[in-house]
Amino acid sequence: MNSLRGSIQSLYSEVVEEVENKRNEVNELLGQLTEGTLSKSYEEEAQKELKSADSLRTLSLMCMGLMVILAIVFWAAHQENSSWPDALYRLVTILTLSIPATYLARESSRHRENQKAHLQTALDIKSITPFIASLPPEQQNEIRGKIAEQVFSPNSKTSFETNDTIDKTIYHSLLDLAKQVKTKSP
Repeated sequence: MNSLRGSIQSLYSEVVEEVENKRNEVNELLGQLTEGTLSKSYEEEAQKELKSADSLRTLSLMCMGLMVILAIVFWAAHQENSSWPDALYRLVTILTLSIPATYLARESSRHRENQKAHLQTALDIKSITPFIASLPPEQQNEIRGKIAEQVFSPNSKTSFETNDTIDKTIYHSLLDLAKQVKTKSP
C-alpha cells in the first residue's frame, strides 16, 4: 500500500513538473509572438507616418513652387504697370502662400519625428529578449517592466513642440498690410 502511495505521489510529482514545463514553454512562445506582433504594429505605424511626412513635404514644396511662379509672373506684370500699391498687393499675395507652405513643412517634420519614435520603439521591443536572455529571471522581469513603462506610458509619446506665435504674427502682419494697401488703392 505504501509502495502504491509512493508511486502515485511520484507519478503526480512528475505530471506536475511536466505541466509546469509546458506552461513555461507556452508562456515563452506567447511572449515571443506578442513581441513580434507589437513590434510589427509599431513598424506599420512608422510606415504610415513616413507616407504622411512625404506627402506633406511634397505639398509644401508645391506651395513654395507656386510662390516662385507667382513672383516671376507678378514681376513681369510689374514691368508694365509700376503702381506701388499693386506691387505691394502682389507681394502680400505671394507671401500669403508662405503660411500653408510653413504649416505643411512643420507637419511633415512632426510626422517624421513620430516615424523615428515608432521605429525606435519597434527596435527596442525586438531587441529586448536577446539582450536580457543571459540575465537572471528577476532582472529580466525588472527590465521588461521598465521597457513596458517606457513604451506604454502617456509621457513617452513624442511631442514635437512648435512655435505657433511666429506664424500668427506673420499672418496678422500680412493681413494688416493687405488692409492698408486695399484702403490706399483707388
